[in-house]
Amino acid sequence: MFIVRLLCAGLLLCLFTARSLQAREAAPRLVVSLNVEWDFEQTDSAYPPGKFTHKIPAPGLIDLARPRIEEYDELIMGDPDRAGLIWDR
Repeated sequence: MFIVRLLCAGLLLCLFTARSLQAREAAPRLVVSLNVEWDFEQTDSAYPPGKFTHKIPAPGLIDLARPRIEEYDELIMGDPDRAGLIWDR
């Protein structure tokens, strides 16, 4: 009796899994690329800047910002608390 119940449970699990996979394949997938150039700014305040004067490629690291950010060496190699806040959009 236990084996029959186990087989029925396994069959139901397979049916529900196949059904959910069908539903997932039917919905079109929306892909949004974030691989663009982002606006970027460095500030000393906790509020977003009024304007963004730097550009940075995404994905990318902060060293790719153009024009180069102020105190870049402090941010990367030194005390990060002295480098200010980093904003992007």
